[in-house]
Amino acid sequence: MSGKRIRLVVAAALLLRLTAVLVSARDVADVLRYHKLADHVLDVSWNPYQAPRLYPYPPVWVWAEAGAGWLARHGGLSFPILIKLPLVAGDLLIVLLLGRRVGERSAWLYALHPVSLLITGFHGQFDALAALAILLALFAFEDGHRDRSALALALAIGLKSFPVLLLPLFWLLDRAGIKAKLRYALLATLPVALSLLPYALHDWPAL
Repeated sequence: MSGKRIRLVVAAALLLRLTAVLVSARDVADVLRYHKLADHVLDVSWNPYQAPRLYPYPPVWVWAEAGAGWLARHGGLSFPILIKLPLVAGDLLIVLLLGRRVGERSAWLYALHPVSLLITGFHGQFDALAALAILLALFAFEDGHRDRSALALALAIGLKSFPVLLLPLFWLLDRAGIKAKLRYALLATLPVALSLLPYALHDWPAL
C-alpha cells in the first residue's frame, strides 16, 4: 500500500473520529466515570483503587485519566475531548499498521467500521489502545522478535486485563523450547505485576 493511499485512509479515520469526539463531548457514561476518577486521583488519593466502583482496570490507564483531568483544569479543552484524544491516536495507528502489514482493504474496514467509531469516538472506551498493543505483539512475534512481542503484550495486559488470555496462544505458536516460553510469559506478565505492587502495598483490600 503506497504512502499516499495510507495517508488517505488515516485522514478519513481521523475526520470521522474527531467529528464523533466533538459531537459527543459530554461527561456521560464511561467518560463521566473517568472524570470522577481523575478528580479522585488529583484531589483525594493517588490510589485509584480506593475510589469505589470507579477503576476496574490495571494501573496504566489511570495516568491518562489523571493527565486529562489536570489538562482540563489548566488548559482550554474539556475533559471529554482530552480523554478521547489518545484513543483516536490509537485507532489511527491501528489503521496505519493494518495498511502496511495486512492490506488496504483491512485498513479501510477498520477506519470506517461503525463499532470502532462508536467505541472510540462516542463511548470513549480505550479498547483501541489495548488492540494496538496486541497488534504490535502479533507483528513482532511474526517477525521473530519475541522479547519485543512479550513487552507489547505486557502493555496490552497493563491497559486491560483480557489480553492475558492470548498468552496460551503465543505459547502454542512458539516453536522454541520451554525456557524461551517461560521467558516470554515472564516478560508479558511481570511488568504488570510490578506496576500493581505499589497499590497492593498501599491498600491491598482496595486493590
